Amino acid sequence: MVAMDAGHLKGSWKGVMYDVLCMHESKNKIIHVNTVLADKENATNYKFLLQQTCRNEHMHRLLSSGEVTFFIDGHKGSPAALRAVVPQAPWSACVRHLITNINMKAMGHNLPYEEPQFHRALISKPTFLV
Repeated sequence: MVAMDAGHLKGSWKGVMYDVLCMHESKNKIIHVNTVLADKENATNYKFLLQQTCRNEHMHRLLSSGEVTFFIDGHKGSPAALRAVVPQAPWSACVRHLITNINMKAMGHNLPYEEPQFHRALISKPTFLV
């Protein structure tokens, strides 16, 4: 299992921190894989994060194998970057983001998850609670 997400930084440095984390199932440990800092959250920066991660031969083999599932927050840039860099990698929505966004939708907020491929991924890929 691989988690890919971006968090908006606050304070003196404005920008976004992108992270790739892996879960080592047999040891039940979370392993930090890569971090990239950028000015904003978009497909180009997600693609750069994945390209930099795949520079490591072992990570490239693992992520290209199709045997690990990416869990993403649903930002439009995430699936676009995955399709460009590791097109065979399956992906699904993060459960925490789903619950948060369902609550926001109920309160009348517009969400970025209106793309059909997001909904197809929810139906076609298993979602695990860890």
